[in-house]
Amino acid sequence: MQKEIMGTYAKYYNYINRVFQTVCEYYNYDFIKLSQSDNGKETFYKIFKEKNLNQVKFYFSNNNESLKKEELGITVIGFAAPLIHTEAISLTYRFLEEIGFSDLLVKVNTNSNEILEHLNYLDVDYELNDQTEKKLEDNISMVFEIMSDNNEVLCQGEFDEKKEQIYSTIDLNLLMDLLPSISNLKEEKRIDVYVTSKSEEEKLTAIRLVQDLRWSEIITEMNYQEEEMEEQLKEANDLNARIIIKLNSEDLKKGLITVQDNLTKEETKVDENEILDYVISNL
Repeated sequence: MQKEIMGTYAKYYNYINRVFQTVCEYYNYDFIKLSQSDNGKETFYKIFKEKNLNQVKFYFSNNNESLKKEELGITVIGFAAPLIHTEAISLTYRFLEEIGFSDLLVKVNTNSNEILEHLNYLDVDYELNDQTEKKLEDNISMVFEIMSDNNEVLCQGEFDEKKEQIYSTIDLNLLMDLLPSISNLKEEKRIDVYVTSKSEEEKLTAIRLVQDLRWSEIITEMNYQEEEMEEQLKEANDLNARIIIKLNSEDLKKGLITVQDNLTKEETKVDENEILDYVISNL
């Protein structure tokens, strides 16, 4: 069974898969996900491109019995041309760039000058290097590794001439471990609106208001427990809420809602029927 992941780590996991799906669609690949492996091990994610009556078929596979870690990758079957070798490298290279890695380097070991020429035309940074972990063999005519700027091996791949199979695999767990160090993912946790409430009447108003805000594409949080106002305001500040809505029974009797700009700390009384428009216009 696949291990449970939570919080930010799960967000990275979903982010990686979402970007991978998008990149594969750019290359006319389909993206199909299996919930778990048939053999009970962690899922081995692959997308296949198979030559079959000029049709392209892609799917996940988890048939790697020796798999010890969770991986993401592609396999191309039935093609032997150098162009498809280049595509396997470039797809993976561009995917890693898309999720935020920079200064990538492809270490490629091959006797094919065509592949190297194609990589040049595609602006893929590479070096011809025979010190890759996997070596050329009688049936393996090309191997490659994609390195991060701190020399982490992010991806490995090879071409098996006997099977007419090109594949590349990425260590998914390693990517999730490295993502916090990528600048475009260093996001400060922030929400748009936090709604405070205490009495039952206030909570009933809060749950309706929170729903309306969320379905207006506004990131909203509220107090779900019997916490004191001081604790609620602390949570709102911890979440970097842009606006704090302070519900209280006396205001609600008058059809009013108190809204605080959490940057200026200025408070405004807003008509309950106009609260949604007010929040949207002040974010």
